[in-house]
Amino acid sequence: MFPWSSWRTLFPLLLGFFGIIGFILYEGYIISQPLINLRIFKSRTAVVNYIGTVLHGVILWCMLYYLPLYYEAVKGYSATMTGVAIFPETFTVAPMVIITGILVSITGRYRWAIWIGWVIFILGLGLLCLLGPDTSIPAFVFLNLVPGIGAGFLFCGPEYAIQAAVLEKDSGLAITMFSFSRTLGQSIGVAIGGVIFQTRLRIELQSLPAFKATASEMSRNASALVQVIKSMEQGSEERVMLVGAYSRSLRVVWAVMCGIAVVGGLLSLATEGLSIDRELGSEQAFIHEDKVAAGDVEKVVKE
Repeated sequence: MFPWSSWRTLFPLLLGFFGIIGFILYEGYIISQPLINLRIFKSRTAVVNYIGTVLHGVILWCMLYYLPLYYEAVKGYSATMTGVAIFPETFTVAPMVIITGILVSITGRYRWAIWIGWVIFILGLGLLCLLGPDTSIPAFVFLNLVPGIGAGFLFCGPEYAIQAAVLEKDSGLAITMFSFSRTLGQSIGVAIGGVIFQTRLRIELQSLPAFKATASEMSRNASALVQVIKSMEQGSEERVMLVGAYSRSLRVVWAVMCGIAVVGGLLSLATEGLSIDRELGSEQAFIHEDKVAAGDVEKVVKE
């Protein structure tokens, strides 16, 4: 709605940035019982995987928002058929989470899941750049399988790394921050994708004489433009041009998401191979039965 130089754009961005800095200083140096204890960020493994989780959330939710728009606007599918079309991607996530969890539990190692996940995710996002108006059904089915598999690995792989990197008593806090990190990424993923898509679509439309005058207005809302495309006559020259511009703009979104995934993959190389086989050290733990059997009642009561 407003240019980057407008105070309406800059003020909330700067307010948010300095608000985060102020929150960190308050939590770390002022309050005695912080909401977020900063010691969970002391490990290199935890930090890189928190960042990776944010990036994973950004990419995943950008995909879940813009892939349906591809099928509706470019392929001309109904909302119901669009849900069926994205099934290959969404279906692969949950099984890969289960498989990853089982294998990590058996092997006691987690780095392989993180690294393989990022490699497959990067590959899958690169393959999405091949999607276009003429992509066949078998082609887009198999193209969608790859990023879904990669996303599944990354849903739980970093969680094991973070748990292994923090003190046992901080495990609950660390996992809560893990969930928050993904949610944070999800909340900004669609916004980032929107900026990329709008900017590219405006450039594409300005290069077409038929849409040059309305390029800025048409590029503001990706979902509203779907209905504009569907209202045009099937096979008309204007519809073909608009669909082509829409498809090329989405291709830029996938390319940028692929670049973000590369950053996440490179950061994940700093993950350390720590042990996940640890004793429970929570303040809410059960008392060991040996102490009760030994009759050390006084010690049991104190604990």
